[in-house]
Amino acid sequence: LSTMTGWMAAAPQATEALLHASMPLLEGGKPSVDIAQVELALEPEALVADASGVAMGTLVMTIPVGLHVHDEDPPQDWMQPTTVAIEGLEGRVGTPPSTNHQFAGTVRFDVQVRVPEETDEAGGELVVRFQACTRDACQTPVERRLSFQVRRRAAT
Repeated sequence: LSTMTGWMAAAPQATEALLHASMPLLEGGKPSVDIAQVELALEPEALVADASGVAMGTLVMTIPVGLHVHDEDPPQDWMQPTTVAIEGLEGRVGTPPSTNHQFAGTVRFDVQVRVPEETDEAGGELVVRFQACTRDACQTPVERRLSFQVRRRAAT
């Protein structure tokens, strides 16, 4: 396997295609853990901005036992980093610390968004890209989107 590392890094799509083509030939033909089991949720569900228009929340990624996802800087070029972006509103996402470039279990990303001035309510999307892996193999990278609304707290 170590002799193939250079080829896998240079042509990750070919490596992935080869893996998918060979899956039916392997025992069982399917990964032991389903990627659909990775859950995403925004807490709180309804974001409320302060007087300056800033709202805070947490993206919670729940990764089942037996799976992990890579952090934002995986050790190999062919590995898909986990990224979280905000579309539709200005904001930023804080990345939590990882262990050995991996996230497992429950992972919390701090999310901060800003409602445009003179707007009481606005919507956006969190775009989450990740690649779920077991100890032995990685699945196809996926993109999931979470829509959210944020409203400005009424002045008191």
